[in-house]
Amino acid sequence: PDISARVLSGRGAVELWSGRLDEAARALDSGVAAATVSGSDYERADCLGHLALAEALRGGLCRAADLAAQVTALTTDRQRSHANSAALVALALVHMERNELREAHSGLKQADALLSVHPDRLVGAVASLVAACCGLADGRPGAAAETVARARCRWPIPPWLEQRLTVVESRAYAAAGDMRAAFAAAERAGRDSSL
Repeated sequence: PDISARVLSGRGAVELWSGRLDEAARALDSGVAAATVSGSDYERADCLGHLALAEALRGGLCRAADLAAQVTALTTDRQRSHANSAALVALALVHMERNELREAHSGLKQADALLSVHPDRLVGAVASLVAACCGLADGRPGAAAETVARARCRWPIPPWLEQRLTVVESRAYAAAGDMRAAFAAAERAGRDSSL
């Protein structure tokens, strides 16, 4: 069961990176079950953290919040790293979607502290997406555009996440009154975007 949990966790991470959120959730759900059988709290927390992130990204806000709470209850101070950063970013996304901006900022700050010690490219990029959305909600379109630019300069971003960042970037330019840049970003986002 321990090896199965690790394999499912890895598969869930790959599916998440690829933007196949439903498949990621299925693999990570199975990973949580396998880790529960094996008694591996670390592996279970890792699966739960990434499952919370997948659920938040696909709109399952209540489930994402519940899963993030389970990660927090499951991990010790020594284990607060990889799993908790994913859970904290998931929870920040939930708060941002519910317009609870103070809580979203707090979660992002905690996640950034963990990510500076234990970097995770995908979790960091999603944190940038949430921070940019919070910047827009706070009425700071310039900060939102800068956050998107910083997210891009660190490392390659998966195409599905790049599209989401581009949509936020376009909205930031529009909110700042730079319609030419907003239209250019909307073009880069593609026809499948809400823009």
